[in-house]
Amino acid sequence: MSIDPYEKSSWLTLWQMIHSNDFCEFNKALLYAYTLHYLGHACNVQIGKTKDNHFMICVVDDYVLNIAYNDLVDLDWLKQNKWQCEQVHDTNQLC
Repeated sequence: MSIDPYEKSSWLTLWQMIHSNDFCEFNKALLYAYTLHYLGHACNVQIGKTKDNHFMICVVDDYVLNIAYNDLVDLDWLKQNKWQCEQVHDTNQLC
């Protein structure tokens, strides 16, 4: 079950993702954010785009998750790729 990143009501909970074993690119950003939240790390989920792609990312401290497979990038990536943030969701409100 893929989600619509712009429609929050379509987002799965952590438990729904685990149960369905559904980890599309957008769900991965949520999975990172939920996990970090429950481990006590403040983070947020951002939906936006660069000139080439749409992304749903997880931002924690000075790092961005869900850009590169199995890796994190620093916040400079957002500037270098002309990140246009369209929505921000704090995990305290999601969980």
